[in-house]
Amino acid sequence: REASHITQSETIEWSEANIVNLIIRRILNNPDVVAFYGVTSEEILGDYEKQKKLFYRIFPDQIDAGSRKSETIKWLMSRVADGTQQVAPRELIHLLNESKDEQIKAMELGESVPEGDRLFSPAAMKRALPAVSRVRLEQTIFAEYPDLRSYILALEGEKSTQTLDTLSKILNTDEENTMKTAASLVNIG
Repeated sequence: REASHITQSETIEWSEANIVNLIIRRILNNPDVVAFYGVTSEEILGDYEKQKKLFYRIFPDQIDAGSRKSETIKWLMSRVADGTQQVAPRELIHLLNESKDEQIKAMELGESVPEGDRLFSPAAMKRALPAVSRVRLEQTIFAEYPDLRSYILALEGEKSTQTLDTLSKILNTDEENTMKTAASLVNIG
């Protein structure tokens, strides 16, 4: 049903600490993982630093090596954040589930196992991204904003940064309509 009668809404913002806590809570629901790492839920959940430490025992310190090295949690958040920089836990959980599937596939194919007692390699986590992006686009964005589908598809394969002129050419619209369309695309994230 139409939601125009709703006059007040609230946006939940997920901080890094909230995200780490969400991930660790889900992990601690697996008794095999708890036993493997020799921890207790009470011990870990009672101290954010212990949550973060366990996170980095399970996941690599970073995904991308190079001059702009960011911690894995920041990498995860940046990959699931929308255009308004909001992190949706649904996409985060999906990315981690896809990462798990990719890690299992890699191990089944005889690829090297993650370092130390980690459960995930950077490569497996990177390979999980396309599936998550595809689902978000097809099942969320296209479903909720079908009127913007043709514009989104026109941007496929294009650079992420565009000028008004280049965007007008890609979208085949005049400057005024390009500005409106761009604003709509930003608003949907």
